[in-house]
Amino acid sequence: MQPIALFLMLISFFAPAKPATIYVYGDLNLDKIENTAPGTKYVVTGNITIREKIDNHASVLLQAGGEIHIGQKIDQHCSVTLRAGTLISIGEKIDQHCQVEMFLASGGRVYIGQKVDQHSRVWMTVPGGSIQIVQGTDQDSHVHFFCPSFRSAGPNGGSTEDSSPRPFPEMNFWRQAGPEN
Repeated sequence: MQPIALFLMLISFFAPAKPATIYVYGDLNLDKIENTAPGTKYVVTGNITIREKIDNHASVLLQAGGEIHIGQKIDQHCSVTLRAGTLISIGEKIDQHCQVEMFLASGGRVYIGQKVDQHSRVWMTVPGGSIQIVQGTDQDSHVHFFCPSFRSAGPNGGSTEDSSPRPFPEMNFWRQAGPEN
């Protein structure tokens, strides 16, 4: 290999990742989301299905016109914003030290198959819908929710708080989406 090719390969390996906005018209199916730069956005007109998980230290916004399904979990130390029309489903848990914001259109549903793990912060705005956390919240985790129907197995050391709604972001697929919208 020529020295210049080796040099360019090393630079590209150590260069910081740049955020991207990915627009999909229809459904998006992925095995997992990993190695995302802060500010990465997936804007989808249909449903988003992630078969495995959102991996460690990911920073991502997922916006779907329909449903968001995460097969396993949002892994530790992630910063995630989820926006959906009808359903957000997480098969297992929100792992430790995560910050997650969820927004659903009126009448939507959030389902977390296990728990919100320790030291995580979660905000859920589900006007006119329902939230279910099967095993509750772990130690020192905090769940803030605005929803008429909230079911959880119990705090188990964490806390849940019925709070005022966070402003619902505009769901506009024709321009760049971001937490500020």
